[in-house]
Amino acid sequence: MKFDTIKKLKLLEFRRIDWDLVGQLGQVERLQELLGPKFRMALDCDAPQYYELTMEFHFTFYYRHPGGFDELDVVSFVLGKRIFNMSLPQFAEATGFYTVQEVESEEFRGFAEAGREGGA
Repeated sequence: MKFDTIKKLKLLEFRRIDWDLVGQLGQVERLQELLGPKFRMALDCDAPQYYELTMEFHFTFYYRHPGGFDELDVVSFVLGKRIFNMSLPQFAEATGFYTVQEVESEEFRGFAEAGREGGA
């Protein structure tokens, strides 16, 4: 199985931010500001099942581009052996990177539409 072969590769080992090194470089505040609290939370995960879930997600993730922004199958992936199909706003909210209010804003819609058309 392709997944088992790739899973053994050292290229895809889980890596975390070395905050000690970032501190030695005097860039902790700058990096924290750049990442924001949501991305920091995701990057600091060290649960044992993180690796398997990440591999499963990345190997099955599909973004139908171009697709309708609100169509329920624009984004699809498998996670925890369950198949998920979502619109782009649903995916953005489900990841926790955006709130309901943020995905309903004109700014989000404009940014997502521009990205879909090759802009932004």
